[in-house]
Amino acid sequence: PDCKLPLVYVIDSILKNVKGLYIQIMQRDIQECQWMEIVHGLLSSDDIARGKLRKVWDTWNQCNIFPEAEWKNIGKCFLDEEERLLAAKKETDAKNKAAGIERSLNG
Repeated sequence: PDCKLPLVYVIDSILKNVKGLYIQIMQRDIQECQWMEIVHGLLSSDDIARGKLRKVWDTWNQCNIFPEAEWKNIGKCFLDEEERLLAAKKETDAKNKAAGIERSLNG
Protein backbone atom coordinates (compact mmCIF):
# COMPACT_ATOMS: atom_id res chain seq x y z
CA PRO A 1 0.00 0.00 0.00
CA ASP A 2 2.88 2.42 0.63
CA CYS A 3 3.67 2.58 -3.11
CA LYS A 4 0.10 3.04 -4.32
CA LEU A 5 -0.38 6.73 -3.51
CA PRO A 6 2.84 7.90 -5.25
CA LEU A 7 1.73 5.99 -8.36
CA VAL A 8 -1.61 7.82 -8.25
CA TYR A 9 0.31 11.11 -8.05
CA VAL A 10 2.26 10.19 -11.20
CA ILE A 11 -0.98 9.41 -13.03
CA ASP A 12 -2.50 12.63 -11.70
CA SER A 13 0.46 14.62 -13.02
CA ILE A 14 0.19 13.02 -16.47
CA LEU A 15 -3.54 13.74 -16.62
CA LYS A 16 -3.13 17.39 -15.61
CA ASN A 17 0.09 18.27 -17.40
CA VAL A 18 0.45 16.04 -20.47
CA LYS A 19 -3.30 15.66 -21.15
CA GLY A 20 -4.29 14.77 -24.72
CA LEU A 21 -4.57 11.10 -25.58
CA TYR A 22 -3.43 10.10 -22.08
CA ILE A 23 -6.74 11.26 -20.61
CA GLN A 24 -8.68 8.89 -22.88
CA ILE A 25 -6.29 6.02 -22.17
CA MET A 26 -6.39 6.57 -18.41
CA GLN A 27 -10.15 7.03 -18.38
CA ARG A 28 -10.62 3.66 -20.03
CA ASP A 29 -8.03 1.92 -17.84
CA ILE A 30 -9.31 3.44 -14.61
CA GLN A 31 -12.86 2.33 -15.35
CA GLU A 32 -12.08 -1.11 -16.77
CA CYS A 33 -9.61 -2.09 -14.06
CA GLN A 34 -11.42 -0.20 -11.29
CA TRP A 35 -8.01 0.60 -9.85
CA MET A 36 -9.26 3.64 -7.90
CA GLU A 37 -11.53 1.30 -5.96
CA ILE A 38 -8.67 -1.18 -5.48
CA VAL A 39 -6.28 1.51 -4.20
CA HIS A 40 -9.06 2.88 -1.96
CA GLY A 41 -9.52 -0.60 -0.50
CA LEU A 42 -5.78 -1.08 0.02
CA LEU A 43 -5.68 2.20 1.93
CA SER A 44 -8.71 1.34 4.07
CA SER A 45 -6.71 1.33 7.29
CA ASP A 46 -4.95 4.64 6.51
CA ASP A 47 -7.39 7.55 6.78
CA ILE A 48 -4.75 10.14 5.87
CA ALA A 49 -3.69 8.36 2.66
CA ARG A 50 -7.33 7.71 1.74
CA GLY A 51 -8.03 11.42 2.24
CA LYS A 52 -5.16 12.27 -0.09
CA LEU A 53 -6.52 9.86 -2.69
CA ARG A 54 -9.92 11.51 -2.36
CA LYS A 55 -8.31 14.92 -2.83
CA VAL A 56 -6.69 13.77 -6.10
CA TRP A 57 -10.04 12.46 -7.32
CA ASP A 58 -11.75 15.74 -6.35
CA THR A 59 -9.19 17.77 -8.32
CA TRP A 60 -9.99 15.75 -11.43
CA ASN A 61 -13.50 17.19 -11.23
CA GLN A 62 -12.28 20.71 -10.43
CA CYS A 63 -9.88 20.60 -13.40
CA ASN A 64 -12.50 19.03 -15.70
CA ILE A 65 -10.22 16.10 -16.52
CA PHE A 66 -13.15 13.75 -17.12
CA PRO A 67 -16.83 14.36 -17.88
CA GLU A 68 -18.80 14.41 -14.61
CA ALA A 69 -20.55 11.06 -15.18
CA GLU A 70 -17.24 9.29 -15.80
CA TRP A 71 -15.63 11.13 -12.89
CA LYS A 72 -18.37 9.90 -10.55
CA ASN A 73 -18.02 6.38 -11.91
CA ILE A 74 -14.26 6.45 -11.31
CA GLY A 75 -14.77 7.59 -7.71
CA LYS A 76 -17.78 5.43 -6.93
CA CYS A 77 -15.90 4.06 -3.91
CA PHE A 78 -15.86 7.57 -2.39
CA LEU A 79 -19.52 8.20 -3.15
CA ASP A 80 -20.49 4.82 -1.66
CA GLU A 81 -18.43 5.60 1.44
CA GLU A 82 -20.22 8.94 1.84
CA GLU A 83 -23.59 7.20 1.56
CA ARG A 84 -22.62 4.64 4.23
CA LEU A 85 -21.38 7.37 6.59
CA LEU A 86 -24.52 9.46 6.08
CA ALA A 87 -26.77 6.44 6.67
CA ALA A 88 -24.85 5.55 9.85
CA LYS A 89 -25.13 9.14 11.10
CA LYS A 90 -28.87 9.20 10.44
CA GLU A 91 -29.28 5.91 12.27
CA THR A 92 -27.27 7.16 15.25
CA ASP A 93 -29.20 10.43 15.33
CA ALA A 94 -32.52 8.54 15.22
CA LYS A 95 -31.44 6.25 18.08
CA ASN A 96 -30.27 9.21 20.13
CA LYS A 97 -33.51 11.08 19.51
CA ALA A 98 -35.52 8.00 20.52
CA ALA A 99 -33.46 7.80 23.71
CA GLY A 100 -34.09 11.48 24.41
CA ILE A 101 -30.57 12.54 23.51
CA GLU A 102 -30.47 15.31 20.95
CA ARG A 103 -27.47 17.08 19.50
CA SER A 104 -27.01 20.74 20.23
CA LEU A 105 -26.33 23.16 17.40
CA ASN A 106 -22.59 23.18 18.12
CA GLY A 107 -22.05 19.47 18.21
